[in-house]
Amino acid sequence: MAKRAIVATGRVTSALLAAVLIAVFAIYSCGQTGAADAQSTGSDWEGKIRSFLQKRFKIPQGSNITFGPPQPSAFPGLYSRTVTLTNEQGASAKFTLFTDGKSSKLIVGEVLDMQDDPWARVDMGGLRLEDRAVMGPASAPVTIVEFADFECPFCARAFGVLEAAAQNRYHGQIRLIFKNFPLRGHSWARGAAIAAECVRLQNPEAFWTFANDIYAAQPQIRDSNLRDYVEQFSGQLNLDKTALNACMMSPAPEKTINQDIKDGNAVHVNSTPTFFVNGVPLVGVPDEKTLDFVIGAELHPKTSKAQ
Repeated sequence: MAKRAIVATGRVTSALLAAVLIAVFAIYSCGQTGAADAQSTGSDWEGKIRSFLQKRFKIPQGSNITFGPPQPSAFPGLYSRTVTLTNEQGASAKFTLFTDGKSSKLIVGEVLDMQDDPWARVDMGGLRLEDRAVMGPASAPVTIVEFADFECPFCARAFGVLEAAAQNRYHGQIRLIFKNFPLRGHSWARGAAIAAECVRLQNPEAFWTFANDIYAAQPQIRDSNLRDYVEQFSGQLNLDKTALNACMMSPAPEKTINQDIKDGNAVHVNSTPTFFVNGVPLVGVPDEKTLDFVIGAELHPKTSKAQ
């Protein structure tokens, strides 16, 4: 994680941490439950802070909050500690806690180093991007890599936003690459990913219609009826059902999905949807203004630097 140089306090701090908590406990796990657990592990100080943070930000289990060792911070008189939030699905998020070690006041925020890349751009060179579902020309100046889960409602919303951008507002300027990242807490996400990959292998263009159909039917799909929906949607696309079924029983789609998950872990994908716009990470459902800002900066770098 890149070093940080501005400390957020007050309401800004609360909003920042709340956003982190939403990403870990809502977007990723979608309804985790558990009894409150504020039991202290470690010093009395840690127990008090854990109990406070658990109640302040409505974290079901206090054991999901862990502290790193205290370190001198970049600010005289203040110490910093990394606080890690985890859930039972394995998602995690971190933030920094600042304290003088004496008073009851805390600062929750980030230290930003203005010498770092402000975009926090990720190197995508090691990812397997060929032989995947693609929308848009290879010559497009902007490549968006999407990690998504077919059972994730936020992915369903984001899918329409990205598809519209690639087909309409930025037609010919965006290359959208879809990578599967089924979450462990979702019962039918991997099965849908296998089916979608087999649709792509049979007819690459049909993938996007199939994915849209799965997302549209998402509220009604269950483990028990997923196969029925796959047969219905593949039939509407005039696909060879015998070949599709054979593909779904073969190891080929599993191999692709496992590679996508490995790639997602390599670039620290913790929740879905996660996008990388020419390597610039965006987490969650992107609103049009934010998406336009990032894409515009990549399409017109000289204009962006002058602003």
